[in-house]
Amino acid sequence: MRKVLNAATLLYLLVPNLLFLAGWVQPVVAGVAGMLLVVAAWYIGKHAAGEMPPWRRKDMLGVALLALLCLGWVESIGLNGHVIQHNDFIVRNAIYDTLVRESWPIAGAGETYFSYYLAFWLVPAGLSKLIPSIHAAHWLYMWAYLGVLLAMLQLYVRWRWRAVLFLVLLVLVGDVSIWYRHYAIPLATKLSGAESPCTQWLLEHEVWFSFPYTDSWTHLRNMFNHIIPTWVLLGLLIARSLRPRDELYAAAMLPICSPMAALATLPLLACRLLPRLRQEGWGLLCNTPTAIACLYLPLPLLYLAANEGSNIFFSPTGIGNTSYAAISSGGWLLVYAIAAASILIPACILLPRSYRHTGLFYCVCVLACLFPLIWVGTRHNELAMKGSGVMWFCLVWLYTHAIWHTGRQYARRWVFFLLISAPMAGVCLVGVCIKSWSREPSAVQEHICGEWQGHLNHPHDPLYHSFRSRQPTTLLFRSPGK
Repeated sequence: MRKVLNAATLLYLLVPNLLFLAGWVQPVVAGVAGMLLVVAAWYIGKHAAGEMPPWRRKDMLGVALLALLCLGWVESIGLNGHVIQHNDFIVRNAIYDTLVRESWPIAGAGETYFSYYLAFWLVPAGLSKLIPSIHAAHWLYMWAYLGVLLAMLQLYVRWRWRAVLFLVLLVLVGDVSIWYRHYAIPLATKLSGAESPCTQWLLEHEVWFSFPYTDSWTHLRNMFNHIIPTWVLLGLLIARSLRPRDELYAAAMLPICSPMAALATLPLLACRLLPRLRQEGWGLLCNTPTAIACLYLPLPLLYLAANEGSNIFFSPTGIGNTSYAAISSGGWLLVYAIAAASILIPACILLPRSYRHTGLFYCVCVLACLFPLIWVGTRHNELAMKGSGVMWFCLVWLYTHAIWHTGRQYARRWVFFLLISAPMAGVCLVGVCIKSWSREPSAVQEHICGEWQGHLNHPHDPLYHSFRSRQPTTLLFRSPGK
């Protein structure tokens, strides 16, 4: 059973890459690269972990509960319009709609070349072309649900009911920004006035409590195309379903879906590989799957490098209410330190020492401290946000094990921890998802953000110029419409 699950999980990461090759890369190059990727995947699947704890009757109940929780969580995204969609869907609906309607490779506004992190949509868009009788939104919904379910099943087959607890905590834990927005700013406003320097300073630096440490529930609801493939990869890594020598191949399947999230997984990969490299030497990396991954990886990276529309991620004036002048002044450093401390100090206090001396915890520390600083240097909010998605997955897994083993001993401590770390997710789930849920056609229409007329960016839309890209080299990539 575990080998079948491993094969399905690896295919989930592989198939979007194969469709990218088929749609965007010259046939000869795509054929050779595709065959090599399939051969490597077959080899990895053959040697993947197959053992698992004995299966009991109550474990089937756990699978059913896990499947229902995953279904409810994916429903909260709003892919089918039953729940009100986040504003990011104005762009995401446009990308998916164009992939369904147009031939691949697609052209951006004004027939210019288009490059973006589009791989997550390729499978449901391709199925929508093949079987148009099923609505494209339903294909996307099923693909998203399959990804979340595979990631959680990877954990379940090894740790059983701990995976159910993990999924619940992954929804709830995080988003320290609620304390800043709902308590610090109102308190400062009440004590010193709305126009006081103190209140204005807090408002000016508010963004540092949101972007660098975006919680998992917000990632899924707003950026599902980035986070679901990332979770699938993390599920494989944390469940130790692959041999260490094969993990770099699996990681190479992620960049075309989310290059920044792929970069954020490097600390975890390093923590897992370095001890083995010291034992076995660099020969550990000299294997067929890793070599094939290194040969393939330049293709998606070159495709993404053709994107001249990066200004969608690089704001000329800053992000949110924070200007680059304010960042340069150094005032952000105090807020950043408080935000990082609000994550790492509770972790150091609550987690037993054995959990703090693990590669997973070191990965959390690197992502919590380093990636926001890289954001300051590069002005690239995507790196900080995707880093937080990987950070929360790893940190919540550590919390899950700690609660599982010490829950009865420190019950009050863990209840208090959840009460102070989970309020935003509860507010969003109840106030946004449950309150807005409806299957009425009129309500569904109101929930869907953005009506697009067959073009990725309508000329009157402010994002019209954001996705214009130069044509990558025609030796490797196909031209739009050919």
